[in-house]
Amino acid sequence: MYQSGGDTGGWSCSYYSTRRDESSAKEFSFRLVYPTGNVGGVIGKDGDIIKQTRQESGAPIKVDGSSAE
Repeated sequence: MYQSGGDTGGWSCSYYSTRRDESSAKEFSFRLVYPTGNVGGVIGKDGDIIKQTRQESGAPIKVDGSSAE
């Protein structure tokens, strides 16, 4: 996933393993709800974090701007 530079603390830069055989993959979805002030940490500057997450995971990720309240 996104790394802002510096020491990685021994962690890999990616949370995702090599893609598996898609014929055995199962589809699922989940929803994350973040306070408006924190969503920038998920999206990243210029969308860099979410773009990298999409690329590495191969998952479609939607960001809904509506309020859950």
